[in-house]
Amino acid sequence: PEFRELASFTYFDFVANELVQGNPELTRSLINNYDFRFENFAGAGELYAVGLFYKDFNDPIEQILVASSAFEPTRSYRNAKSATTYGIELELRKSLGFVSSWLNEFSFVSNVTLMKSNIQFEETNNNSGETFQENERPLQGQAEYIINFGLYFDDIESGLNTSIVYNKVGQQISKVGFGGLGNVIEMPKDLLDFSISKRLFSVLSLKLTIKDLLNQDKRYIQQAPGGDKPYEINRIGRSFSVGLSYQIF
Repeated sequence: PEFRELASFTYFDFVANELVQGNPELTRSLINNYDFRFENFAGAGELYAVGLFYKDFNDPIEQILVASSAFEPTRSYRNAKSATTYGIELELRKSLGFVSSWLNEFSFVSNVTLMKSNIQFEETNNNSGETFQENERPLQGQAEYIINFGLYFDDIESGLNTSIVYNKVGQQISKVGFGGLGNVIEMPKDLLDFSISKRLFSVLSLKLTIKDLLNQDKRYIQQAPGGDKPYEINRIGRSFSVGLSYQIF
């Protein structure tokens, strides 16, 4: 555990708008990792890869919600008994020159991960009032899939580089529920980023980056017996940045 997770005091998280309370009774988590990966480098800058993984957790640490005397949500941490995560990862880096010589400067990059997780508890509640909703469920913070796609253009002679990258993460448990309230679920969001850079002189470059082009809301729901209810909605907004870099060597 990190120091902030162990510290026996409470502080206010202004971003999440909630109290955070450490748990000095946390114990160290141990993880056994088993990985198999096959890679094929078909050409310069090209890659085909497939990976299998299995992770066995002992005393995993999760973020949980606990109830204060005023029933005010407070974020804290707790060890579970055990957890497992397993899945497959597919990766591809491929030049588009095989389609046409006009596309020699273009390349496509993708990465897809599919996984399953399961966490178990020795008990469903304790004297402090914390109550887990199930004896078994997915690991907190673990999504069932992660998707990344990117299209890149790189012209070495002119010094022009552009990229557009897409990312999406499946729904995941953001915070484990307490009392009669269910888990807080972070819903999937489509992320699209764009960047372009140009070498102006041999040592000077200009770069423009736009993040979160789609500007979708970041939504959280909370599970409830009568149906899922909205918990929180955030809109971070698009971000624009312009940079000028000078290469000394």
